[in-house]
Amino acid sequence: MREGAAPESSFVEVALGNALRMERLIDDLLELSRAESGAVPLKEEETSLSAFLSRVADQHRTAAEQAGKTMVVEAGDGGFRADLRKLALAISNLVDNALKYGKEGGRVTLSGRIDGDACLLEVADDGPGISPEHLPRIFERFYRVDKGRSRELGGTGLGLSITKHIVESHGGTIRAESRIGVGTRFILRFPAS
Repeated sequence: MREGAAPESSFVEVALGNALRMERLIDDLLELSRAESGAVPLKEEETSLSAFLSRVADQHRTAAEQAGKTMVVEAGDGGFRADLRKLALAISNLVDNALKYGKEGGRVTLSGRIDGDACLLEVADDGPGISPEHLPRIFERFYRVDKGRSRELGGTGLGLSITKHIVESHGGTIRAESRIGVGTRFILRFPAS
């Protein structure tokens, strides 16, 4: 091993980490731009609550296991129509946050039900919760509740904004409920057909 190899290797690792963060930021900005423009039409498909939520949960099981968390799916009967790729991205953003910020050994619950002519999807964690003063702003671009921790965990500050625009493009709404020390729950409501 030549002298000075360790610092050079460390420099390469830092540069690679920065490049990957920049790539995530660019990808998120592009996705947000597409969502905000409304220029990309929805490609709606029909699916069951159970199939959709199970598919999203399966995509995150390895990350959940690595984080020491349990993924739970609670799906009612029935189905809905949506752009499944975009809606899966929205739910995935919420699951990613729940896995990042939830307590160690905790659980992330994905649930869904049909309520009249509406579809309700929820992502809940048992993490530290979000203070009430932050809740009105969490869907803003680049807003972070804990700036230092978010950067450390690899977030871009755009995930919730992207999620909100996707839900709104489906004619729906999203809201968050949170209690300090208990956890956070995101509720998406949109037309089922």
